[in-house]
Amino acid sequence: MFRSLRLAEQEGIGVDRMYRDMVSVGHATPTFAERAGRVRCVLIGGEPSPPMVALMASLPEEAQDDVDLALVLHTLMQRAGVEPDDLTFLLQKLPQEAEAALRRGEALGLLQAAHGSTRARPRFRFSDATREQLREVLPYLTTSAEEAEEFVVRHLLVHPSIKPRDVADMLNVTEVQGSRILRELRENDVLVIGSKQTRGRGTFHAAGPRFDTRCGVTGCGHVPIRRSPGRWSPSQQRASDADGRATCGYSPALSSSRVAPRPVRT
Repeated sequence: MFRSLRLAEQEGIGVDRMYRDMVSVGHATPTFAERAGRVRCVLIGGEPSPPMVALMASLPEEAQDDVDLALVLHTLMQRAGVEPDDLTFLLQKLPQEAEAALRRGEALGLLQAAHGSTRARPRFRFSDATREQLREVLPYLTTSAEEAEEFVVRHLLVHPSIKPRDVADMLNVTEVQGSRILRELRENDVLVIGSKQTRGRGTFHAAGPRFDTRCGVTGCGHVPIRRSPGRWSPSQQRASDADGRATCGYSPALSSSRVAPRPVRT
């Protein structure tokens, strides 16, 4: 009764509210620092983002109050695609709970399955309609060579291979442009062709000899593949990639999201 009269509220919701209200207008998430037994919280304001404000205002009231959904949208403002495991640190939730938040966004028409998404390993991106509404504030839809390379590197840190269609789907470019981006990285030895065939729709790329110089961590140990014509297989690629990630200190979930985890309520 007191809550309905706005005379009382649930204990411990202040942090969630800060996160939700900040990202819902396009601002950065709060930052927290502990010094000498005191906790300092910094909220950086500024002009709100009109496209983000309009998007949030178009949602049902329950969705507007959904903190996890707001943080999912905030993450996708900065990176083209996301998986449940990428969100566990930020949301402070289990992968199943993170996937539930992604599914809620999908049900609202905000998200859609990305190319290459599977039932066992779902991956999501903004829906075409959401991308169009947020186009002017999505950096990866006006992609520079550096941003394209960053996307490819992130992708290969969590996936065994990449195809032109993956690049086209995430960066909103044509498959021809996606092929060009991959070819330029191959010419710089960041990538190699990992498939037996070197042309056609079945061709895929994987980490090359200079990949570890581009992933953001010196000497990360990510193992580039060594392709043997006629003997290479996707299973070998996956094994090589898994070995590389096991020794790589780079975490795409932490290093690329540019947001801090939400403090756990006690």
